[in-house]
Amino acid sequence: MNTVRHLVVFVAAAAAIASPVARSATLPKDTVVRIQASGIEPGWHQGRIGVAKNGCTMVYLDMKARGGYTSVSLKGASQMQRKDGAGWVDVPVRDLAKQEPKPCQEGDND
Repeated sequence: MNTVRHLVVFVAAAAAIASPVARSATLPKDTVVRIQASGIEPGWHQGRIGVAKNGCTMVYLDMKARGGYTSVSLKGASQMQRKDGAGWVDVPVRDLAKQEPKPCQEGDND
């Protein structure tokens, strides 16, 4: 039984390493995600991945948030999850933000 548990853990670890999100690859345009961010009301806000004219990856929110926000940059998101079937999977948003062009990592891009 212990061998089976070790095998399951090994397979799960191998799958995580092989996952593009685990390697912090970019998320494809229109990927359904939900984010939490300071500056808007607490809780999860669903939207889709897109790229702004300035080249920064953004989450375009399905519903307007407090202050009239319709999008949030990766830098502005504190947590992110992507839709996976009927559930949600954590996305390393800080790692993704570090892969953005330098102007997207500086200043206020929300």
